[in-house]
Amino acid sequence: MAEDLRDFFERLVTQPDEAVDVAEAALWVASIGRSDVDVDGARARLDALTERAREHLAKHAEPGEQVGALCDFLRNVEGFSGNEADYYVPENSFLDAVLEARRGIPIALGVIYIAVGKRLGLDIEGVNFPGRFLVRATLTDDAVLIVDPSEGVVLDEAALRERVSTTLGADVELTSEHLTAASIRAIVMRMMNNLKVVYVHNGDPAAALGYCDWMVELVPDNPSELRDRAVLLEQIEAFEAAANDYEKVIALVRDASVRRKLRRHVRELRSRVPKTLH
Repeated sequence: MAEDLRDFFERLVTQPDEAVDVAEAALWVASIGRSDVDVDGARARLDALTERAREHLAKHAEPGEQVGALCDFLRNVEGFSGNEADYYVPENSFLDAVLEARRGIPIALGVIYIAVGKRLGLDIEGVNFPGRFLVRATLTDDAVLIVDPSEGVVLDEAALRERVSTTLGADVELTSEHLTAASIRAIVMRMMNNLKVVYVHNGDPAAALGYCDWMVELVPDNPSELRDRAVLLEQIEAFEAAANDYEKVIALVRDASVRRKLRRHVRELRSRVPKTLH
């Protein structure tokens, strides 16, 4: 990337959302796991895609019609859709690869909807919806449209209620909190977590650790992220580093039984032969 990972990270955590482009953030996420991200090529594809979308939306004046036209364009004209059959492929999360293949997981596709929509003047944001990432377009102060970027459709309230109950349980009701706009940092965290899960699933703890490191930097006092990193460090036999992370978890959790169990585990780790990290 034009900026190195550290420079972009500093900008991500210090500047407001409006100063950070969601597509640039997604390319940064891809660059964590790869050194061959074609950032300039991805930008060019996105710019060209936006201009084609502009022509497609030109005959629609109302924001609601424009949102529907954007869905039609990206899904039916350009062919962007979810890759449900091959979910655990990292390329499904890499924005440059998704722009080229037109297949990806919901959040990568959602980034494309947001990036193109914003470039066309739409008030469009991501939604960290339970189960599947969605996109929301604000039309007026009290009117929004919710889009599933994997299917390229606008979801009505009944569909949203059904998804909440399917994911969280039949007794859970849809609330406005489920449809709150996600910050760029939240989108980045979700993308990194997805890639961490993919690499763990594929048996590559070292690659997963690369994403875990940045997640811990974003939320340094989150015991779940520290625990996940400790587990990954154990898997690559970096026992001392894993013990250090477990000690941080101990300082953050309240459950006395959990703390006792972790202390025993820390002593065990420190008795093992350490592996030097390079």
